[in-house]
Amino acid sequence: KGYASADDVLTLDVPETVTYNNQEFTVTIIGDFAFAGCENFTKVNLPEGIISIGDNTFDGCNSLREIILSSSVTSIGTSAFKGCTNLKKVNIPEGVTSIGRSAFEQCNSFTEIVIPSSVTSISDRTFNVCENLVKVSLPEGITSIGEGAFYYCNSLSEITIPLKSFIIRAEETRDDLYAAIDVVVDKLERQIRKNKTKLQSKKVKEYSSKEFVIDEIES
Repeated sequence: KGYASADDVLTLDVPETVTYNNQEFTVTIIGDFAFAGCENFTKVNLPEGIISIGDNTFDGCNSLREIILSSSVTSIGTSAFKGCTNLKKVNIPEGVTSIGRSAFEQCNSFTEIVIPSSVTSISDRTFNVCENLVKVSLPEGITSIGEGAFYYCNSLSEITIPLKSFIIRAEETRDDLYAAIDVVVDKLERQIRKNKTKLQSKKVKEYSSKEFVIDEIES
Protein backbone atom coordinates (compact mmCIF):
# COMPACT_ATOMS: atom_id res chain seq x y z
CA LYS A 1 0.00 0.00 0.00
CA GLY A 2 1.13 3.53 -0.71
CA TYR A 3 -0.19 6.67 0.93
CA ALA A 4 0.05 10.35 0.01
CA SER A 5 -1.64 13.04 2.08
CA ALA A 6 -2.31 16.68 1.22
CA ASP A 7 -4.62 18.75 3.39
CA ASP A 8 -7.75 16.65 3.80
CA VAL A 9 -6.91 14.39 0.85
CA LEU A 10 -5.66 10.94 1.74
CA THR A 11 -4.73 8.98 -1.37
CA LEU A 12 -4.16 5.26 -1.71
CA ASP A 13 -1.77 4.33 -4.52
CA VAL A 14 -1.92 0.59 -5.11
CA PRO A 15 1.56 -0.56 -6.24
CA GLU A 16 2.22 -2.37 -9.50
CA THR A 17 4.32 -5.02 -7.73
CA VAL A 18 4.84 -6.42 -4.25
CA THR A 19 7.74 -8.38 -2.80
CA TYR A 20 7.20 -11.50 -0.70
CA ASN A 21 9.93 -13.88 0.45
CA ASN A 22 12.39 -12.02 -1.76
CA GLN A 23 10.23 -12.62 -4.81
CA GLU A 24 8.53 -9.87 -6.77
CA PHE A 25 4.91 -10.36 -7.85
CA THR A 26 2.76 -8.26 -10.18
CA VAL A 27 -0.48 -7.07 -8.63
CA THR A 28 -3.39 -8.12 -10.85
CA ILE A 29 -6.24 -8.59 -8.37
CA ILE A 30 -7.54 -6.51 -5.48
CA GLY A 31 -8.90 -9.16 -3.11
CA ASP A 32 -12.26 -9.45 -1.39
CA PHE A 33 -12.74 -6.98 1.50
CA ALA A 34 -9.20 -5.63 0.92
CA PHE A 35 -10.09 -2.08 1.99
CA ALA A 36 -13.62 -2.56 3.31
CA GLY A 37 -14.50 -0.09 6.05
CA CYS A 38 -11.46 2.14 5.48
CA GLU A 39 -13.16 5.45 6.17
CA ASN A 40 -10.26 7.87 5.66
CA PHE A 41 -9.35 7.40 2.00
CA THR A 42 -10.68 10.07 -0.35
CA LYS A 43 -8.91 8.93 -3.52
CA VAL A 44 -7.61 5.62 -4.90
CA ASN A 45 -5.28 5.08 -7.86
CA LEU A 46 -5.04 1.61 -9.38
CA PRO A 47 -2.07 0.71 -11.61
CA GLU A 48 -2.24 -0.75 -15.09
CA GLY A 49 -2.28 -4.51 -14.85
CA ILE A 50 -5.18 -4.77 -12.39
CA ILE A 51 -7.78 -7.00 -14.01
CA SER A 52 -10.17 -7.73 -11.15
CA ILE A 53 -11.65 -5.84 -8.20
CA GLY A 54 -12.97 -8.37 -5.70
CA ASP A 55 -16.18 -8.59 -3.71
CA ASN A 56 -16.71 -5.83 -1.11
CA THR A 57 -13.25 -4.45 -1.85
CA PHE A 58 -14.14 -0.84 -0.98
CA ASP A 59 -17.41 -1.58 0.80
CA GLY A 60 -18.19 1.16 3.32
CA CYS A 61 -15.36 3.51 2.31
CA ASN A 62 -17.69 6.42 2.86
CA SER A 63 -15.03 9.15 2.49
CA LEU A 64 -13.94 7.93 -0.96
CA ARG A 65 -14.66 10.63 -3.53
CA GLU A 66 -12.62 9.52 -6.53
CA ILE A 67 -11.20 6.30 -7.91
CA ILE A 68 -9.19 5.90 -11.09
CA LEU A 69 -9.72 2.45 -12.56
CA SER A 70 -7.00 1.23 -14.89
CA SER A 71 -7.95 0.32 -18.46
CA SER A 72 -6.94 -3.28 -17.77
CA VAL A 73 -9.86 -3.90 -15.37
CA THR A 74 -12.34 -6.48 -16.70
CA SER A 75 -14.29 -7.45 -13.58
CA ILE A 76 -15.89 -5.50 -10.71
CA GLY A 77 -17.06 -7.75 -7.88
CA THR A 78 -20.23 -7.97 -5.85
CA SER A 79 -20.71 -4.93 -3.56
CA ALA A 80 -17.26 -3.70 -4.59
CA PHE A 81 -18.15 -0.05 -3.92
CA LYS A 82 -21.30 -0.49 -1.87
CA GLY A 83 -21.86 2.29 0.64
CA CYS A 84 -19.29 4.66 -0.90
CA THR A 85 -21.72 7.48 -0.28
CA ASN A 86 -19.35 10.31 -1.28
CA LEU A 87 -18.07 8.71 -4.48
CA LYS A 88 -19.07 11.24 -7.11
CA LYS A 89 -17.81 9.57 -10.26
CA VAL A 90 -16.22 6.35 -11.41
CA ASN A 91 -14.79 5.64 -14.84
CA ILE A 92 -15.91 2.15 -15.82
CA PRO A 93 -13.30 1.26 -18.47
CA GLU A 94 -13.97 -0.26 -21.85
CA GLY A 95 -13.10 -3.91 -21.40
CA VAL A 96 -15.12 -4.43 -18.24
CA THR A 97 -17.40 -7.39 -18.93
CA SER A 98 -18.66 -8.20 -15.45
CA ILE A 99 -20.17 -5.90 -12.81
CA GLY A 100 -21.36 -7.75 -9.70
CA ARG A 101 -24.58 -7.53 -7.78
CA SER A 102 -24.87 -4.34 -5.70
CA ALA A 103 -21.49 -3.17 -7.01
CA PHE A 104 -22.41 0.52 -6.67
CA GLU A 105 -25.33 0.26 -4.28
CA GLN A 106 -25.82 3.32 -2.05
CA CYS A 107 -23.38 5.45 -4.03
CA ASN A 108 -25.59 8.43 -3.31
CA SER A 109 -23.33 11.05 -4.89
CA PHE A 110 -23.50 9.64 -8.42
CA THR A 111 -25.32 11.92 -10.86
CA GLU A 112 -24.42 10.23 -14.13
CA ILE A 113 -23.28 6.75 -15.17
CA VAL A 114 -21.90 5.64 -18.52
CA ILE A 115 -21.83 1.87 -19.04
CA PRO A 116 -19.11 0.82 -21.54
CA SER A 117 -19.88 -1.17 -24.67
CA SER A 118 -18.16 -4.27 -23.31
CA VAL A 119 -20.95 -4.74 -20.72
CA THR A 120 -23.91 -6.79 -21.97
CA SER A 121 -25.86 -7.20 -18.72
CA ILE A 122 -26.36 -5.28 -15.49
CA SER A 123 -26.69 -7.38 -12.34
CA ASP A 124 -29.39 -7.18 -9.69
CA ARG A 125 -29.25 -4.06 -7.49
CA THR A 126 -26.11 -2.75 -9.20
CA PHE A 127 -27.10 0.92 -8.74
CA ASN A 128 -29.71 0.41 -6.05
CA VAL A 129 -30.29 3.48 -3.84
CA CYS A 130 -28.16 5.83 -5.95
CA GLU A 131 -30.56 8.56 -4.93
CA ASN A 132 -29.00 11.43 -6.90
CA LEU A 133 -28.42 9.53 -10.14
CA VAL A 134 -30.00 11.55 -12.96
CA LYS A 135 -28.62 10.19 -16.24
CA VAL A 136 -27.73 6.69 -17.40
CA SER A 137 -26.12 5.84 -20.74
CA LEU A 138 -26.43 2.18 -21.73
CA PRO A 139 -24.35 0.49 -24.47
CA GLU A 140 -25.90 -0.76 -27.68
CA GLY A 141 -25.07 -4.37 -26.78
CA ILE A 142 -26.98 -4.40 -23.48
CA THR A 143 -29.35 -7.38 -23.31
CA SER A 144 -30.60 -7.48 -19.73
CA ILE A 145 -31.02 -5.30 -16.66
CA GLY A 146 -31.33 -7.18 -13.37
CA GLU A 147 -34.00 -6.91 -10.71
CA GLY A 148 -33.78 -3.69 -8.70
CA ALA A 149 -30.75 -2.50 -10.68
CA PHE A 150 -32.00 1.10 -10.40
CA TYR A 151 -34.36 0.68 -7.48
CA TYR A 152 -34.71 3.82 -5.33
CA CYS A 153 -32.88 5.93 -7.91
CA ASN A 154 -35.39 8.64 -7.13
CA SER A 155 -33.74 11.32 -9.29
CA LEU A 156 -33.31 9.18 -12.41
CA SER A 157 -34.94 11.00 -15.31
CA GLU A 158 -32.93 10.20 -18.45
CA ILE A 159 -31.87 6.92 -20.06
CA THR A 160 -29.91 6.76 -23.33
CA ILE A 161 -29.44 3.67 -25.53
CA PRO A 162 -27.23 4.21 -28.61
CA LEU A 163 -27.59 2.01 -31.71
CA LYS A 164 -25.31 1.87 -34.72
CA SER A 165 -27.00 4.68 -36.58
CA PHE A 166 -29.34 6.06 -33.95
CA ILE A 167 -29.41 7.28 -30.39
CA ILE A 168 -32.54 6.38 -28.49
CA ARG A 169 -33.13 8.66 -25.51
CA ALA A 170 -36.04 9.25 -23.20
CA GLU A 171 -36.53 11.42 -20.15
CA GLU A 172 -39.41 12.25 -17.85
CA THR A 173 -39.83 14.24 -14.63
CA ARG A 174 -42.66 13.35 -12.24
CA ASP A 175 -43.24 13.24 -8.52
CA ASP A 176 -44.01 9.51 -8.82
CA LEU A 177 -40.75 7.69 -9.68
CA TYR A 178 -42.47 4.54 -10.92
CA ALA A 179 -44.85 6.48 -13.14
CA ALA A 180 -41.85 8.30 -14.61
CA ILE A 181 -40.05 5.01 -15.30
CA ASP A 182 -43.17 3.61 -17.00
CA VAL A 183 -43.37 6.68 -19.23
CA VAL A 184 -39.64 6.46 -20.09
CA VAL A 185 -39.96 2.78 -21.04
CA ASP A 186 -43.02 3.55 -23.20
CA LYS A 187 -41.11 6.32 -24.95
CA LEU A 188 -38.14 4.03 -25.62
CA GLU A 189 -40.39 1.33 -27.02
CA ARG A 190 -42.11 3.80 -29.35
CA GLN A 191 -38.77 5.05 -30.63
CA ILE A 192 -37.56 1.50 -31.23
CA ARG A 193 -40.74 0.63 -33.16
CA LYS A 194 -40.54 3.86 -35.14
CA ASN A 195 -36.96 3.19 -36.21
CA LYS A 196 -37.30 -0.55 -36.71
CA THR A 197 -37.61 -0.34 -40.51
CA LYS A 198 -34.67 2.03 -40.75
CA LEU A 199 -32.55 -0.20 -38.56
CA GLN A 200 -33.34 -3.26 -40.66
CA SER A 201 -32.53 -1.37 -43.86
CA LYS A 202 -29.11 -0.66 -42.41
CA LYS A 203 -28.48 -4.36 -41.79
CA VAL A 204 -28.69 -4.31 -38.05
CA LYS A 205 -31.26 -7.07 -37.85
CA GLU A 206 -29.08 -8.82 -35.30
CA TYR A 207 -30.43 -6.46 -32.66
CA SER A 208 -33.97 -7.74 -33.16
CA SER A 209 -32.79 -11.25 -32.34
CA LYS A 210 -31.34 -10.21 -29.00
CA GLU A 211 -33.52 -10.35 -25.95
CA PHE A 212 -33.73 -7.16 -23.90
CA VAL A 213 -35.11 -7.78 -20.43
CA ILE A 214 -36.01 -5.34 -17.67
CA ASP A 215 -36.92 -7.42 -14.63
CA GLU A 216 -39.91 -6.46 -12.53
CA ILE A 217 -39.20 -3.61 -10.13
CA GLU A 218 -39.69 -4.41 -6.48
CA SER A 219 -42.68 -2.75 -4.88
